[in-house]
Amino acid sequence: MRWLNLALLVACSGSSTTSQATTEEGASAQSGDQGSTAVEESTEARPDPSPAPPVRVSALPPRDGVGLRLQMRGDESARVRSQVQVERREGERWERVSAELLLRASCDATPGECLELEPGAELLPPPLRGEGQCCQDCEPMAAGQYRFVALSCAPEGTSPHRIASAPFVVR
Repeated sequence: MRWLNLALLVACSGSSTTSQATTEEGASAQSGDQGSTAVEESTEARPDPSPAPPVRVSALPPRDGVGLRLQMRGDESARVRSQVQVERREGERWERVSAELLLRASCDATPGECLELEPGAELLPPPLRGEGQCCQDCEPMAAGQYRFVALSCAPEGTSPHRIASAPFVVR
């Protein structure tokens, strides 16, 4: 399966439980050539008329949590929201979970609502170690299949483009 190269990881230092992330096939998460998938979300707002940002979101091999890599692939700049959604597969549907994952360089950084990505940009935020980023007492993520979803910064009154990583498994 492809991995979402969105490299924002939610780091929860001090957590005694470590989750292992693997692909659906059971192999450890790998960064590299796996790409992201644009996914549709039904909303009442009209879709963003601009093209989806050419970004790749990937899950990284587990070390201190599940890592995220976001890579800009286009020749022009693009805007994405700094908050990345984490979704868990529930039967045939993906449901958003309460984990907070922000595209930021460190736990001390406070990003704005949207980030401007220049061609070739790569973001590797702190890893997701539970249901919060950089928290001291995070609850570990429940076992299951997850994905990261990056959102475009859509104009007022329109729904954003959603760019999802390949699924990964937390055990």
